[in-house]
Amino acid sequence: MDGLQVMSVKEVSRYLRISERTVMAWAQKGEIPAAKIGKQWRFLTVSYTHLRAHETSLHLVCRLLLE
Repeated sequence: MDGLQVMSVKEVSRYLRISERTVMAWAQKGEIPAAKIGKQWRFLTVSYTHLRAHETSLHLVCRLLLE
């Protein structure tokens, strides 16, 4: 995957402009793709095309907030 990047909870919260608590809650519920490594959540960035193909209402809200 081209341009693959691993992000922390803090980086995702800054990117989406939401609280770290919300990022962790979404990750725990499986609403955003994440993996827990030890005690820390990690998130892989994915291409815009991939997100559009698998977009949920939550993703749509996040995308609209960023536009």
